[in-house]
Amino acid sequence: MNSSLLSSLSSRFFATGKNSQPSGVEEPSATSWRRIYWLYAAIIPLTLYAFDATRIIFYHIARSPNVGLAAQLSLTFLFYGLWILVPRLIWPLAVQAVSRASRWGKKLIPIAGFGLALAVFHLLVLTYSRLIMYSRAAFQWEPIHILHIYGGVWLRFGGIWILAYMIYAAAIFYILTRTHPKPPPPARYEVRENGKTLSIPLEEIYWIKAAGNYVELHTTRGVTMVRKTLNQISQELSGGEFLKSHRSALINGRHVVAIKPREDTTGYSVQLSNETEAPLSRRRLKAFKDLLKAVK
Repeated sequence: MNSSLLSSLSSRFFATGKNSQPSGVEEPSATSWRRIYWLYAAIIPLTLYAFDATRIIFYHIARSPNVGLAAQLSLTFLFYGLWILVPRLIWPLAVQAVSRASRWGKKLIPIAGFGLALAVFHLLVLTYSRLIMYSRAAFQWEPIHILHIYGGVWLRFGGIWILAYMIYAAAIFYILTRTHPKPPPPARYEVRENGKTLSIPLEEIYWIKAAGNYVELHTTRGVTMVRKTLNQISQELSGGEFLKSHRSALINGRHVVAIKPREDTTGYSVQLSNETEAPLSRRRLKAFKDLLKAVK
């Protein structure tokens, strides 16, 4: 865990809205934790706590033999109460991952690792709560007994735990991907060729074609080979005027002149301003036209 994350966790943990900002400090950004997010974070844990509390109150078989009803409800609430903090703890790391990483895999890895660490700690709290409530004093705190109970907790609650974390992760990424400001697309694309770095203005690229482990940049200067996949290029140029028309083609919407059906196949072709054509698959036709309107 790096120093910037520790700083975020310590200095911003309870900074939940603009009222918490001191005078003279700018308003929180779109990725700041907001008060309404506490409600979202509490929905799942409090729903599960309500179910557990109802079961404990009305079914004597669920009562703890070691502590009273109030203590059992308090220990159960401690477990679910900690669960409410999980999204808030993960939030700063999620913001960093979304802003720094270009691929979803790289975004998810640090969050999954931190989430697993929280799960290990959180279920350890549940283990000790169950030891207090149900274990006999004779061997209550023996290491082998604690390990046995801890394993049982994972086997019993692992499924619901993983499901809840998946829901949390989905909610966090939904919020962040909608609120995180996207960086503006680059004005030029740099490639290495024969030991030199070429800086190509994006308006000079007509389209990009996949060619095995390479891609072909069809530009005003000719064709340039780049050792990258089309998906990598697509991610690097996302948010701009380059539109994917085919699994093997990425087209600069600024150079589209016309779309016409192909005579030899069921697909389409896109006529470009340099009088060449690029493929357009039938299943991408509608989406391509919709995106093209925004470019034009």
